[in-house]
Amino acid sequence: MRTGRIVLGALIAFAVSLACFLPPGIHFVTGPIGPAIGGYVAGSRLKLSAGESGIVGLAMGVAIGATSIAAFEFFSFMPDLALQASIPLSIVGAVYVGVLGTIGCWFASRGN
Repeated sequence: MRTGRIVLGALIAFAVSLACFLPPGIHFVTGPIGPAIGGYVAGSRLKLSAGESGIVGLAMGVAIGATSIAAFEFFSFMPDLALQASIPLSIVGAVYVGVLGTIGCWFASRGN
């Protein structure tokens, strides 16, 4: 297993998925499928295997889960409800991003 390439792939996939969310107007289309696009870009760029795609997706899920909890806590308008809302929403977001990132990376690995 190529640990350095997996970490780099997770960082690339996470950055691409965030970049898909930023452009105004088209972010309604690219934002929801951004993790799959990011996973595909990372998998095809680094020539990751199908087994490594699950680890890339897991790393993406952990990254989005941690950053979303921090964002909820930092930007909260209702501090009493922030923790109760941030944990379930972060878990849902982490699973969503992890699954789509894994699928995108897996599709890229099939072409390698």
